[in-house]
Amino acid sequence: MDSKKINHNVPRLHTNGSGTKKTEVIHSPVQSKSKAHNAALDAKGKIAEPFMPKSPKNLSDASKIQKSAHRRASSTELIPPGKHTQPRRKIKVGYFSKTGMSPDMPKKVNQDSMIAIENFLGHPNCHLFGVFDGHGQYGKEISSFIKDRLPVLFTNDNSFIQNPKQSILTCVDRLQAEILRSKFDTSFSGSTMVLVLILDDIIICANVGDSRAVLGKIDGKKWVPLALSRDHKPDLQDERVRIQSHGGRVEAFTDDDGRPYGPPRVWISNLDYPGIAMSRSLGDSVAASIGVISTPEIIEHNLQPCDKFIVLGSDGLFEFLSNNDIVRTTSTLAKTKDPDPICHILVRNADECWRKEEESIDDITCICVFLDSDR
Repeated sequence: MDSKKINHNVPRLHTNGSGTKKTEVIHSPVQSKSKAHNAALDAKGKIAEPFMPKSPKNLSDASKIQKSAHRRASSTELIPPGKHTQPRRKIKVGYFSKTGMSPDMPKKVNQDSMIAIENFLGHPNCHLFGVFDGHGQYGKEISSFIKDRLPVLFTNDNSFIQNPKQSILTCVDRLQAEILRSKFDTSFSGSTMVLVLILDDIIICANVGDSRAVLGKIDGKKWVPLALSRDHKPDLQDERVRIQSHGGRVEAFTDDDGRPYGPPRVWISNLDYPGIAMSRSLGDSVAASIGVISTPEIIEHNLQPCDKFIVLGSDGLFEFLSNNDIVRTTSTLAKTKDPDPICHILVRNADECWRKEEESIDDITCICVFLDSDR
């Protein structure tokens, strides 16, 4: 399912002539080049620099508690007997993240974060990858918190290897509770999450929001994409029903003549906020009160010999590039057996599309995982 640009409404405080503060909600329609659109993009990140792991095999920049958790993770007591008997799956990982651009924000920072951990928990066939796209005033802090904290929660859950799907659900629920208790104001700030776990011969993708993962496979002589996640849009029937049952309403912006434009958004029934254009997210406490949930949707896929690579990305990557586009470009370069330049090319292609279509450019993050690679 192809997506158009997703942005939050971000409340900002302004002062009028008398010095009294008032709150203004900045709107951003999907295909508009209006000042409001640019302002909403500008508001996506103001705090921190993007996370770029020094090595896909570890999280060397993480906190001390995370390092301690990783030391504990090397203990074989977490790995059930027999799990090491399967042949080691040789994978190869590349990644790249590019900060977006806004004419009104020359020092814009990247609100995307990511993780790429091979041999997670000391398991030779357990690999963990994730992209987290922050939004709102504290979006960068929230995406960074997820990047640092989620591997720790998994490490501390002794059921992760034995029952990974339930562990992911439990740990993400704990993560959401921690985010909402954090020092950051999460009223209108949050993050997406797309997580891919490769465990022996199974791929588990857990998705919250509109970041995305796609698998590239060979079908006969053709390359075809297999979606590993579904974009969580408020107008999806099951998502809309849940939101409406919690007192929210789903509708797009309307212009001065009352005509709808842009993507469907979530609003409090009789109020014009928060206006979030996705039906699931981490953080976003106001939206969470009206049915925007943090529960991941999990898709499981049994690895086949025809499965060749996985691409994860923030919605900036998929804004103008379809799953077919991503797989076609990656497949033409797969013979190089080097995912790093492929990530750069995919991000460059997405960036060029943004420049043709919009005045502002979203942050763009890409992870490419080659399966059964000759390292």
